[in-house]
Amino acid sequence: AKLQMGVGASCVLKPAAWPRGWQVVSLTIGVLTSSFLLRAYIRTKGLVDMPQSSEAPSGDTQHTRDGQGSRAIVPPVVFLTHEPLNLHALVAEVTDPACGAIATFSGTTRNHFEGREVVRLEYEAYEPMALKEMERLALEVLRGACGAGIRRVALAHRLGVVPTCESSVIIAVAAEHRGASFDGCRFLIDEVKARVPIWKKEIYADGSTWKANQEYKPPNTIDSGSAPLRLGLPLSVVSCLALML
Repeated sequence: AKLQMGVGASCVLKPAAWPRGWQVVSLTIGVLTSSFLLRAYIRTKGLVDMPQSSEAPSGDTQHTRDGQGSRAIVPPVVFLTHEPLNLHALVAEVTDPACGAIATFSGTTRNHFEGREVVRLEYEAYEPMALKEMERLALEVLRGACGAGIRRVALAHRLGVVPTCESSVIIAVAAEHRGASFDGCRFLIDEVKARVPIWKKEIYADGSTWKANQEYKPPNTIDSGSAPLRLGLPLSVVSCLALML
């Protein structure tokens, strides 16, 4: 059997000189192993939903470990609504006596875009996926993605018509110190734009036009600059198969 090295420590078996029976066995093992590795790669890249059995539902208590040991994670407040958003109500949801800072962000409809007068915005979403991704983002923050000390997070997005000067998205992050709360807000709004399937339609004084969320990257695509998918078997797997055969 020949082992031909490939790029990135991968290789391809060339069992041309093997008996026909062993060629069939080798091909079958190669196809099954490549299929398994491809599925693992796709899951790792987030191209398909993976079972979230290890992640408790919103209402369940979870635990994380900080510098002072283990403490419970308070489930985040996450929702979509067609009603006007209330920043004060969201701040009340995250108020915590153990926190010394509450940072907030409110994204509002402005009255212009590239020199054109904007009358209102209209938002739509794939709601089940949007809510799931919003909760995932909030939990990432609570688990330390933006530093230690963040204890409570609230994230809400409005759907439907949002007139000028009214909020389409509001975020509140409560932390022990102000730095983490600021970082949490920035992280959440940036990731909401990039990862949550919510789109808007801008209504102008002279007509209307759809405006796609240019920052949103659907989970079923791969960046053009990412490394190409290798279907060759890893060297360790090939070595084990060669020894077995």
